[in-house]
Amino acid sequence: MPDGQIVKLQPSESTVSFSSSEDKKVTVEAEYKDGTSKDVTKEGQWISLDEKVVTVIDGVLKAVSTGSTNVQFKIGTAVTNIDVNVSSN
Repeated sequence: MPDGQIVKLQPSESTVSFSSSEDKKVTVEAEYKDGTSKDVTKEGQWISLDEKVVTVIDGVLKAVSTGSTNVQFKIGTAVTNIDVNVSSN
């Protein structure tokens, strides 16, 4: 059982590129101080910094239009950023 202190968040991809007709799934694993790790994809808060380009719910990125932005994942005080590039079909 993790001790609750996250030392690192590791997204499955740090840069995501996909076309505007696709959805893309990203997962995040937390590494804890006690050496354990756990998938926390559905436990934290996902934030798209530009919802005109992409929206995100539980790690599923949905393209809205072409462009580039960042998606943040937060759990407790830990944060990780993912670069997102959406291209035309």
